[in-house]
Amino acid sequence: MTLTVLSLNTAIDRTLMVPGLRPGGVYRTQSVHVDAGGKGLNVARVLRQLGEPVRVVGFLGGAAIPLIRERCAAMGIEQHWVEIEGETRTCLILLDGEGGAPTVINESGPSVTETEVETLRRTLPAVIRSGEILALSGSAPPGVPRGFIREIVSALQSGGVRVLIDTSEVRLGEALEASPWAVTPTVDEAAGVLGPRPPEDLASALAARAEHVVLTEGARGAVYAGGGEVWQLVPPPVTALNPIASGDALAAGFISRMARGDTGLQSARFGVACGTANAAQNAAGIPSMAEVEEIASQVTMARVGEVGRGEVRPTPRI
Repeated sequence: MTLTVLSLNTAIDRTLMVPGLRPGGVYRTQSVHVDAGGKGLNVARVLRQLGEPVRVVGFLGGAAIPLIRERCAAMGIEQHWVEIEGETRTCLILLDGEGGAPTVINESGPSVTETEVETLRRTLPAVIRSGEILALSGSAPPGVPRGFIREIVSALQSGGVRVLIDTSEVRLGEALEASPWAVTPTVDEAAGVLGPRPPEDLASALAARAEHVVLTEGARGAVYAGGGEVWQLVPPPVTALNPIASGDALAAGFISRMARGDTGLQSARFGVACGTANAAQNAAGIPSMAEVEEIASQVTMARVGEVGRGEVRPTPRI
């Protein structure tokens, strides 16, 4: 099965290592890493590192076209780009080399036209088949109309495609209206739609609208809700060098294992391992499969309740 990634807001990611970085100073970089990025291509990259066949569909424009096409080809990604008049964005990731939190500056992306959106709308069903999985990951650029995400989820799932959603608040709420197969938001993104509440309750509420929920909590791991149960998944501690794209690695690990027939809980555990492995590297991606499997073996899982009506019913104590 070829897995499809919908990359609406592709980017060139520039990761700068700046030792001792502090606001207001003047610095020289120790290293610069430039790669094809945006959340969609981050997911596609990890899927390829896991050995999965991948195709990408999305918008691409301007001077970024040659670099992104070349990098995708080098990774073995099948490409179906809609070329646009606007300029694909560049995002900056600043690391201090001392384990401090990264500084990220994301451009909003180019404005796309109605014609470009319509071309993308026609491209998707032409390249994806019933029974396959599509990951819609990341933000939508200006010009993508309200309702587009809901329409895509509804149309593809009615044709037998399983759709995973990993996007932010407004678009996440829109997608949930169409009951996607799976969602992998952060706690903050979920709270932006449902209101603040404990992570277990957020996951439970989302499970009323999606078959599988993997609610990400950064270094704490994730909460999985599916099959009527809610589980806490906690990874082993690692030294986080660059946590950027760890959520994308988690989503990739989850759909990789689901495509291979694992259960939702098993797939979520492997996804947490992929996200943890990504955080322990400077560049987005995962190390060897052996290292990911080793981390997965150390992810602890505890059943914390059952899916209720927007809240967790605690597991009875015996």
